[in-house]
Amino acid sequence: METSTNESTQPSTVLVVDDERGPRLALQLILQREFRVVTAQSGEEALEILKNEPVEAVTLDLKMPGLAGQNTLSLIRGMDPDLPVIIITGYGSYESAVKALKLRAFDYIAKPFDSKKILMVVENAVEDRRRATPQKAENPIARLDAVLEAAESLERSRPEWLSNPDRAALDCIRTNVQAVQEHFRSSAEEANQTVALFEPRKEHG
Repeated sequence: METSTNESTQPSTVLVVDDERGPRLALQLILQREFRVVTAQSGEEALEILKNEPVEAVTLDLKMPGLAGQNTLSLIRGMDPDLPVIIITGYGSYESAVKALKLRAFDYIAKPFDSKKILMVVENAVEDRRRATPQKAENPIARLDAVLEAAESLERSRPEWLSNPDRAALDCIRTNVQAVQEHFRSSAEEANQTVALFEPRKEHG
């Protein structure tokens, strides 16, 4: 994961997901004028970032090895249904655009992209996010449950989208999420036990 910004104060964060270094760096250079930019080289890395830090918008390459862009978008929807995701790909087609928009992509832009246009689209996406209802504090275990549910839903409803690498990536994500859930549960139990030690005991007369 790479992070960049040219601002002294903390701006909104945009996640750029692309397996190709050239487009990834180009987007980073364009967007870091206005935003804090975090980059990921794969769908798996992007999901890991989204589990651990707040992001206001995502640019997502549609054609990637491992977990493909459409499946990554579906899993993102399970984690955060309202997060703006902008599809950017050099493999543009009407069919791909329709599939992405059915999963509520914020917009769809083909490579090579115009720097002014992509900056404008991302600015609009971030603004939409800011206008959304402020999020309440979430139970991290519940958010991880949503990832597992999205993975299972993807396997049930769109098996034709899943290649063998996709299925392997989903299995890896599922294993990692379950491990993190177990860590949270263990930490919560330890915290509750510590609090209980300091709670005054009631005396029965």
